[in-house]
Amino acid sequence: MIYYVLLCVSIVLAVVKSAFYNKYAKSEKPDFGGILSFNAVCYGAAFVTSLFFGIKFTFSLPTVICALFYAINVCLLQGLSVYAMKLGPMTASSLISLYGMIIPTISGPLFWHEPFGIIQFSGVTLMLISMFLLSVNEKSNKNIDKKWFPVIITVFFLSGMAGIIEKIHQSTDGKSEKAQFLCIAYLIMFVVSLCGRFMLTNKSKEIVSVKRLSLIGIISGAVIGVYALTNLTLAGKLNSTVYYPVANGGALILTVVVSATVFHERCAKKQFVGIIIGLASVILLSF
Repeated sequence: MIYYVLLCVSIVLAVVKSAFYNKYAKSEKPDFGGILSFNAVCYGAAFVTSLFFGIKFTFSLPTVICALFYAINVCLLQGLSVYAMKLGPMTASSLISLYGMIIPTISGPLFWHEPFGIIQFSGVTLMLISMFLLSVNEKSNKNIDKKWFPVIITVFFLSGMAGIIEKIHQSTDGKSEKAQFLCIAYLIMFVVSLCGRFMLTNKSKEIVSVKRLSLIGIISGAVIGVYALTNLTLAGKLNSTVYYPVANGGALILTVVVSATVFHERCAKKQFVGIIIGLASVILLSF
């Protein structure tokens, strides 16, 4: 039961994280240098947050290797996610990112021999239909920058690979080293983002609000820290065919609501149908 409570927490944190990304992207319209600055603040805050997880300064080789690949993957994922929201609407950007759950969902039955029956198949199918309907918003999608498409496709693959790396780590002898895994990953991401920002000091001409960047970045980092630990725990305890579709589908439903109520992105009627179908799929996948 506790893992389903954590699943609900993961869904809420995913939406909060996306909302802060969208807030920064839309309010500051940062260039690549601004995105790296935001990432550095986020990962620094996430690193500090991870220190409160009861970290022990002993770790195995699998944890270090997985943390390295996770750091590279997530660093690229967050930077491109912010950039995608700058170029296009929050709902569509979140949708494609959440579609990445297909990759770890399929990997569960293929590589970890997890059960995948007719109920799970029906649930995943309904979730995909729901996601498609939730993405239908012709009015919001008319003014999308052409550069958004290759960026969001890359985000799709990176999002899926993040789940794969989490699953791999939780299948190794270092699976109990969750806090160490995250601490190492965030430290690497912080250093990479900071170095990248300093390298672009003379090339980045766009000015962002330091106060807003710091505030949004620190809050986002704290959210990311708790969110990642929750997901890492769930990746090792719940079947992929349940965890990834429910977590991402639930997050998308809430994202549509938040984008409409907070960011005033209009919802089409088909999106409300998508929410209903999404709830039905979550019920099926909970069996």
